[in-house]
Amino acid sequence: MKTGTLLEASGCGTCLGDGEGSVQVRMDTGPKAGTAKVFAVYGKGGIGKSTTSSNLSVAFSKIGKRVLQIGCDPKHDSTFTLTKRLVPTVIDALESVNFHAEELRVEDFVFEGHNGVMCVEAADRRRAPAAAATS
Repeated sequence: MKTGTLLEASGCGTCLGDGEGSVQVRMDTGPKAGTAKVFAVYGKGGIGKSTTSSNLSVAFSKIGKRVLQIGCDPKHDSTFTLTKRLVPTVIDALESVNFHAEELRVEDFVFEGHNGVMCVEAADRRRAPAAAATS
C-alpha cells in the first residue's frame, strides 16, 4: 500500500490563482516523506477547498492509498466532514500535556475518518476570525 498525504489550506495570501473563485490543487515537489505524495488545496474562501480535499482523500483511500488529511481551516471543515465531529487540534493536544510533546501519543491528535482516512487538525478555532467562527 502506498502512502499519500493530502493537505488542505483555507487561505494562502501569497498563492497565485487561475482566476476568481478557482480551487487550486498542486502536488508539492518540496519535502519528501519516503514515497509519500503531498498535495495542497488552496484558494479564496467559500470555493469548495474543504469539500474537494475531503473527497479526494476518500477517493484515494478507496483505491488503496493510505491518506492523512491535515486540516488548516479554523472552522475544521475538512476534518469534520471526514470524522463527523470536531476533533482536538494539535495545539489542544499539546495544551493537555502542558506542552511536553514527549508525553503525546499519536492517538491524541490523529483521528480516523471516513474509509480509514486519518485526520489531523492544525487550525485553532479560538483564533478564528469572527466571521469564520460563526458561519
